[in-house]
This record gives sequence, structure tokens and C-alpha cells, in this order.
Amino acid sequence: MSQPKNTFKLNDGNNIPIIGLGTYNGAIPGEVGNAVKIALKNGYRHIDGAAIYLNEKEIGNSLKEIFEEGEIKRKDIFYVSKLWNSCHNSNLVIKHCEKTIKDLGIGYLDLYLIHWPIAFENANPSDVTTDWLNDENGNPIIAPVSVVI
Repeated sequence: MSQPKNTFKLNDGNNIPIIGLGTYNGAIPGEVGNAVKIALKNGYRHIDGAAIYLNEKEIGNSLKEIFEEGEIKRKDIFYVSKLWNSCHNSNLVIKHCEKTIKDLGIGYLDLYLIHWPIAFENANPSDVTTDWLNDENGNPIIAPVSVVI
């Protein structure tokens, strides 16, 4: 079987699409879920998320809708999620991975990464706030940046 176009072959034989949609900073409810649907309908097959983004259930609802339409199946998507810094203890890793899979409702992850290679004191990712990213009116103070290499 030949390698699909616009992918990298991983050492386990799977292919990861080169370009993916990042799901960080969906401050407005429905925004990230809608972005995922639009991206998939326009050819994206690599979605990158993380529990710390606090939007996995929203993304899961959007994926469910997409899959129910029938044109795109779970096996067509390469989904990456990440373990947050406060969950590095070995007794937490599987628990948090399973929670991510449950929140997304997709049955499995294609890749599960350590978000940052440093560990914080154990905490629940949903206890971590991102309030510092917003001004006193709740508006983002840091603009999203796209990087192309």
C-alpha cells in the first residue's frame, strides 16, 4: 500500500497528515466545534487537541455530527490529544487518556502526547484557568499565531 499524499509515515507504519487543525483557544462556545466541522468538510484529516483546552466535549459533539452524515468516518481522521503537565504521574496517565477519549466520543486516539516536557503539581486540568489570557472585559490579550515552516 502506498503512502497517502500529504502525510508523514510514522515508525509504526501509520500515516499522519502533514497539516492539521489546532483546537486551542475556542473562547466562544460553538466556535471550535464549528471550526472542526468546516475543516473536515474542506479536507482536513488531522485534528490536534488537548484536555487543557477545555473543549473536548464540544469537539466530540461536532465529530459525532460529522460521522453521522456518513461521508467521513472515524478511521479517516488522525486525532492527536495531549496529557497536561499536572497529570504526568503514572497513576494518572491512563485515567486522563480515557477521559479524553470519553469526552471526544471517538473510541481511540491516534496519538497521545505529553503537552509540555515538564511536570506540575498534580491537579485536574479543568481546575487550571486561562483567565490570565484575557483582559478585564474577557477579551483575549494574546492573538492566535499561525506558523508555517
